[in-house]
Amino acid sequence: MVKKQTAFWLCFLLVLPMFASANATSMTLTPAENYVAYPGQTVQHHIDVTYSGTSSTTLKLDLQSQHLNHVTGNGQELVFSNGESNRFIWTMTLPQSTQIGTEIIKITIIDTSDLSNQSVDVELKITPPSNFRFGNTQSSSFVVDPSVRTNVATNITSNATLNDEITFSLQTDSNWDWGWTMDDVNGQTSYLDLAPNTMDFVRIWIEVPEIIDGAPLANQGPTFRLIGTSGLDYVKIAWDFTLEVSSFRNATIDAVENNVTVDPDGNTRVDVLVRNNGNTPDTISMTLGNVFINNQAIQEDNADRISANGWTVALFNAFEDVTLSPNESRIIQIGVEAPPVTSGSISVDLILHPTNFPFRTVRQTATVDVYWERDVEASLVPVDCTYLQPNATCRGMIDVQNIGNFADSVVVELVSVPDFVTDVSLQTSPYSLQRYEEATFEAIEFKIEETANAYQQGTIEFEVKLSNGPLIKRFTIDTVVGPNVAWTFLDGTSEVDSRDVVSFAVQLRNDGNLEDGLIVQLQSSHSTDSGFALPEGGITEGDANLPRTFEVRDLPRGANFTLRGTAALPSEQTVNGSLVLDIVVRSIFDPETEFVYTIKENFTGKQWQTKIDEEDYSFSEFVEDAVLIIKGWWLFAASIAVAGIILNKAVRDRMQRNEQNALLKQLQKKPEETEEDWMEKFNKPSEQPTIPESPAMSSEDFTKAFQSQSGPSTQAMEPLPEPIRDAATTVLDHHDIASQRATMDAIASDIMTQGVSKPHQENEHLEPTNAVTDRTIRHENPDLEPRSKTEGNVPLPSKTVVEDDFDL
Repeated sequence: MVKKQTAFWLCFLLVLPMFASANATSMTLTPAENYVAYPGQTVQHHIDVTYSGTSSTTLKLDLQSQHLNHVTGNGQELVFSNGESNRFIWTMTLPQSTQIGTEIIKITIIDTSDLSNQSVDVELKITPPSNFRFGNTQSSSFVVDPSVRTNVATNITSNATLNDEITFSLQTDSNWDWGWTMDDVNGQTSYLDLAPNTMDFVRIWIEVPEIIDGAPLANQGPTFRLIGTSGLDYVKIAWDFTLEVSSFRNATIDAVENNVTVDPDGNTRVDVLVRNNGNTPDTISMTLGNVFINNQAIQEDNADRISANGWTVALFNAFEDVTLSPNESRIIQIGVEAPPVTSGSISVDLILHPTNFPFRTVRQTATVDVYWERDVEASLVPVDCTYLQPNATCRGMIDVQNIGNFADSVVVELVSVPDFVTDVSLQTSPYSLQRYEEATFEAIEFKIEETANAYQQGTIEFEVKLSNGPLIKRFTIDTVVGPNVAWTFLDGTSEVDSRDVVSFAVQLRNDGNLEDGLIVQLQSSHSTDSGFALPEGGITEGDANLPRTFEVRDLPRGANFTLRGTAALPSEQTVNGSLVLDIVVRSIFDPETEFVYTIKENFTGKQWQTKIDEEDYSFSEFVEDAVLIIKGWWLFAASIAVAGIILNKAVRDRMQRNEQNALLKQLQKKPEETEEDWMEKFNKPSEQPTIPESPAMSSEDFTKAFQSQSGPSTQAMEPLPEPIRDAATTVLDHHDIASQRATMDAIASDIMTQGVSKPHQENEHLEPTNAVTDRTIRHENPDLEPRSKTEGNVPLPSKTVVEDDFDL
């Protein structure tokens, strides 16, 4: 119900405005400006009507006047559509005897559809006709000079039968100032009262403006229209006249380029904007004069080209036969060539006037200064002054380019050097550079002190400056004293004892420039028992009594070090020979360099050796054999004992767990229930179930079992000091870089000597393959896929008790 009421009111509101405006009509009446009637003559009058309505209608003209019987067209009807405009026209013929004067006519427009109407009252003037004219019947033209007030006058004659007060106005599109030179003036309007058959003058003054930016143009000017309106019947007459401006020749300099500079011994041009600001096409005459060099006047005649004191100025693009239209501009140039000086200035006047009309001469000064732009680009040629050996020298070369605008020079100044650098030499004299010259020169050379320690680091700083000028750039060269690994064998002794064992001692000295370490290795020509007596601080792998190789560290610079060891002479050789022992020493910091000391001892063959009773078996030999057997089999016996203990413990734990499970099943077994015992379920038990005791193991047994399976603990080696690790890293990096450079040099040499490798000629016989542009889908090889250490799904333990043999 509510929706129906809402729809009804909505439709009612939409239709309501249509009902309210269904009969709304309007008429707009526009009468003529003046209504005039002449006795004895027929005149035509009109009124314009605009109709607005929803539909077409018929409008009727209704005139009310005392002369209605002399009117034709009253009561006429016209059909109007919505928005249409139309004109009602009627004629009036008054008798000759009609009295002169005015009358009010009421004009009514009636809508015949609903008889609605609209009226307007107009004034009808009854008068004899006017008869006046200007003395100039055609348009006139006058030539006037700029900046001069011009007076214009014309005569006017009236031949009417009555006095006629004529009103004058002036129409023009220009903005020139003008006014009336008459007695009766009211603002922009003037008046003359002319009697019948009389003449008078209309006088006007007009201010001709000066020529600005070529306007007004020569022989052109604005047009003025003088309009006279009769006071009798409002008839209008007009006279047109044009003021043409005379020719005016003139030229000007609009702009001279400022802040112009020239390079030393260079040239430049100054742009000057000249313009014909006269009102007629013209040519311009130009020249140069009034030269000042370094603010000193130079006595030279005016000319298109002037040279003085090494300077030269000249006009460019100054063609005097080029015609410029009014207010047209052109750019001419003053060329300036400077001498080879780094400072100075020149000023020259540009003098111009219209050709053959020097009365309007103008001049402006152009100034050019010498600008010495000092700019040098400097860069350090890449140099590697790292890991220099003592007494080694290094040079720093500088690439320079003079990008300034004149010749220049640079100097080198030292800023700082580290203590271990000596004999620093610099570029002593200023290094000269011509304009745009590129060069490379040695800026600095230095030497590493003989006593410098390895891995000393420092930076050499020096500056490159313009000679007597500002800083160009500061450069730094990083230097590091390189390690000099040098070991010298001072002395070596060896002797053979009665057991045919060679004992040796070799002394060597660290003649390098760093705290070094040694990797010592014993090489033998025969397979015999041999090795070093491990010195204090020696590091070796394993627990051999006589290691064949070991390391020793932290040996100071200049320190002596003695190597001792033994080697058994071969006893199973069939012929005589010599046992050669090579003691190979390598520095920890340079493992690639070997220092070798050789020991050579002779031995006898087996058939020349003294026989020993093989059946003699002493107690000491028995002890040695027993020890060897124990050492070889004690781990096996120990493992069997531990395994037996673990198995025994597992069996006992298994039996105990089975007893517990049986007891638990017996406790969990429920008796058969009867109908009489169902109330017992609701009784709270009086005794709590007993918790079986878990199997226990003493802490001593657990510790022994754990230690029997784990090996003995070894003490970790102490880490090397941080400086030694850094130094070792630096050395290894240096050797890696040197190796890479050698490889790259070899490749580059092969390319230079043999050329770039070319494809094998047999490749031409290979069949071309078609490129596959489709998307490739990769299929992983299941055999190559990485396998996870843990399975994705691990099953939960089964609740079923599994009877196994061992519980560990």
